[in-house]
Amino acid sequence: MVDFPMKLFCILLLATICQVNAKRPNILFCIADDWGAPHASIYGNDPVVKTPAFDRIAREGALFHHAYVSSPSCTPCRNSLMTGQWHWRLKGGANLYGTLPQEVETYARLLQQSGYHTGSWRKSFGPGKLKGKFLQDHPAGQIYRKGFEEFLCLLYTSPSPRDRG
Repeated sequence: MVDFPMKLFCILLLATICQVNAKRPNILFCIADDWGAPHASIYGNDPVVKTPAFDRIAREGALFHHAYVSSPSCTPCRNSLMTGQWHWRLKGGANLYGTLPQEVETYARLLQQSGYHTGSWRKSFGPGKLKGKFLQDHPAGQIYRKGFEEFLCLLYTSPSPRDRG
């Protein structure tokens, strides 16, 4: 008869193997300045507003009904979202024209280190000044000036971040 520690080890090993081979989810995070629930038709708040593409993404993913920002100002709010930290913990990153402290990390950079292809378009950081490690690796991932289509084109024609070494 197999003892409990051996059974536990086998279960954990199997779970680890399954997790390694599991397909990772795609993550698309959309944020817009001054955009509230009435500005997406999926919420049903305004019969005039029509956002079919956003509505489809929300139906197939996650739609938040009670999400709030940590700061009423754009830069501290974006920095808080990128780092998972309250804006007041971000030192200069809690100010409109601030910068992110070097000791914090961002979700985009952590996801890229885990093999995800990350990127951003338009207002992902700032206004403010990037310093230190964020000058080489943008806190929101590579900037795609032509938008999501450019991101997708490069995603399917470039080696994965892990392959780039």
